[in-house]
Parts: sequence; structure tokens; C-alpha cells
Amino acid sequence: MMHRLLPVQSIWQIFLKRPQPFVRSRKKVSNWLMGETLRLLKEHEKEPEDIAFSAENLAKLIELVDGGVINGNVAKEVFEQIFARNIDPEKICGRKRLKDRK
Repeated sequence: MMHRLLPVQSIWQIFLKRPQPFVRSRKKVSNWLMGETLRLLKEHEKEPEDIAFSAENLAKLIELVDGGVINGNVAKEVFEQIFARNIDPEKICGRKRLKDRK
């Protein structure tokens, strides 16, 4: 598959078509979409339309970081699994004991 880079605005539009959970900071959502999501799309040669993770799981991840449950580095590890399999980040953290690695 040929990877074509869409503007971040297009990624927002695709992502925002889904039901949105409560997130305190849209800027934090934007940072995850523009940073890690774009990186993983490129790394896996996927298109923005291929984004399979839910807004709810991204919101939960942001809340885990904001609440001090995990740090940013651990959050990036967890996000890779959310990106790949849309797994609830709380389950990932509990299963891998990542909460202890703050």
C-alpha cells in the first residue's frame, strides 16, 4: 500500500466522526493524534482511514497520564497496543503492571 500523508486536519475529521467521550483537553487529544498516531500510521504504512482505536480508549489513556497513574513513556508503550488492537488502556496497564513503572 502506498502511504499518502494527509493533513492533520483530515485525521481530526476522520477521528471526530466517532462518538467522543469527555476529554478535558482537546489539545492533548490533538497532541496524541499529531504525534504518536501519525508516527504509527507511517511506521505501519497505514492511512488515517485505517485508524481502528476508539476515542474512548485514547481518552482513558490521557486520563491515566493526567492522574499520574502512568508517565508519558509508559503511555507511549500502551498507545502502541491501543493503536494496534484497540485494547482498553486500563487493562493493558493492569496486565503488564505498567502502573508500577511510573
